[in-house]
Amino acid sequence: MPLKLKPVEVLSAETCGQESCTALSAIVYGAGTLVPGVAVGLCEKHDAERDQDPVAAPKKRGRPKKTKDTPEVVAAPMMPTPAPSTDLDIPKMPLVMAFTNEAKEEAEATLGMLREATLTTPDHEQWAMNAANTLAKRHDELEKKRKSWTAPLKKVTGDIEAEFRPVLQLLTQGIDILKLKVGEYRARLEAEKQQALAAMQQAVQAGNTTQVQALATQIEVSAPPPPDKGSVRMVWTGQVTDPTKIPAQFLKPDVDALLALTASLQRDPGIPGWQAWQVPEVKISRR
Repeated sequence: MPLKLKPVEVLSAETCGQESCTALSAIVYGAGTLVPGVAVGLCEKHDAERDQDPVAAPKKRGRPKKTKDTPEVVAAPMMPTPAPSTDLDIPKMPLVMAFTNEAKEEAEATLGMLREATLTTPDHEQWAMNAANTLAKRHDELEKKRKSWTAPLKKVTGDIEAEFRPVLQLLTQGIDILKLKVGEYRARLEAEKQQALAAMQQAVQAGNTTQVQALATQIEVSAPPPPDKGSVRMVWTGQVTDPTKIPAQFLKPDVDALLALTASLQRDPGIPGWQAWQVPEVKISRR
């Protein structure tokens, strides 16, 4: 497996601190990433851990049977949790940042190693699934911690929002009513303007100069001045009146319906312009 280790100085956040130690991060090491045939430089402490760690040994295909003498592979232990600093059990930001920064450094170091891995054997695939399982467990642990800190705050903000929401909705309704009335007024003015322009065109064709001038004055006088607050302008909109007459370049395929049909038939449905094929679906265990 072509898995290249990074320079020791790059692995400072991943090791126990000894200069000779080039172990992988706790996440990768805990998932059994010391694949057979891949040499890694370890300090005496990690060498001892590897000798006692069943995940470092070659793995057989299939799910191993659990016995009293075979411990289950688990994720690396979580880092110490900062003590809450408020009555709401929410830590202050410096503690949160220290907690997440440490987890981020470990995750980044892990990704750096995983990106260089290439799977070529069943043992490599088993290794990848074990590593993904460990990452999923760490993800769920961090997500649980995040929710434990944010849930009390969300409860308080939810109660406050519940008190403000009815008042804000009433004010929003008032704004919408006024915008609708202004829009109706402007639409009426625009309709009158278009009627006046049509009448002016007819007067021009008839050579009625007096009527043309009167209509021009009417249009100019009826134009409202810009409002002091906000702005009002005419914009274009539209709606579909007959979907069968819309040109093909303006139509969008219903991809969700095509995917649903393909999944239900378990084959390519043979629809022109659509091609279906099988792809692997990988599911990660979080147990």
